[in-house]
Amino acid sequence: MFSIEALPAEYGDSLWIEYGSATKPMRILIDCGTPEVYKNTLRTRIKALKPTDRHFELFIVSHIDADHIGGALDFIAETKDLGVTFGDIWFNGYKQLEKASNMLGVAQAEELTGMLEDKSLKLPWNKLFSGSPVMIKDGKKLPSVELSDGMTFTLLSPTTQQLVGLIPEWKTTCEDAGIVPGSGAKPSRPARRNAQEMLGDPPVELLADKRFTSDKAKPNGSSIAVMAEYKGKRMMLAADAHAPVLLSSLNRMEEAKPIEVDVVKLAHHG
Repeated sequence: MFSIEALPAEYGDSLWIEYGSATKPMRILIDCGTPEVYKNTLRTRIKALKPTDRHFELFIVSHIDADHIGGALDFIAETKDLGVTFGDIWFNGYKQLEKASNMLGVAQAEELTGMLEDKSLKLPWNKLFSGSPVMIKDGKKLPSVELSDGMTFTLLSPTTQQLVGLIPEWKTTCEDAGIVPGSGAKPSRPARRNAQEMLGDPPVELLADKRFTSDKAKPNGSSIAVMAEYKGKRMMLAADAHAPVLLSSLNRMEEAKPIEVDVVKLAHHG
């Protein structure tokens, strides 16, 4: 069994994946949407599980846009009360960006950093990457990790350059909110919010006639995107990753082309 459910996530992402035994599946969670998504949907879904089943093999916070990271703060804050545990949590915070060089929901990313570093919560953080950034290196084989029961995740995004490129924007947003970058602190004053582009329901024919232009937003470029493989089935989970990076990574996969994929979660929620 290998299934994916896109939870009702307003204008963001929250993906619930189950695999393995149909009677006792293993679970993976990718993003939590906005805070309202966690409160209205995800929390209810978790509380419906038996207390002994509230374990996630992997939890990915793909990047720092509020429609992906927003609900993660309340989720992590309530993990002890809910009895939720994790095999690993993938999230690139400021410290990972700094390592990549040797940022929108930056204030939320800093707060999440503080939670992940809270020793009382005993949460794993990029454990499968030895605490280093979850990223692709130029000239190196695409990182691939194996979870329980043979589930494999191959990383498609981000690159080192994309993480490093986010540092100036992260710093500026932290300064605006009165936060020292990498401190894991809560903002001392409200941060200015960038306008959220809401597309609504544009005509498909109109979009199809437009020439494609690649997204250049740095937070989106930092997205953790993966190819999930289990027992001959594949899901490409693109978060908000940049199309050229995804294409480059697919071309780097060591197999015949074209690559067969069963499910694609399009970047920017389709």
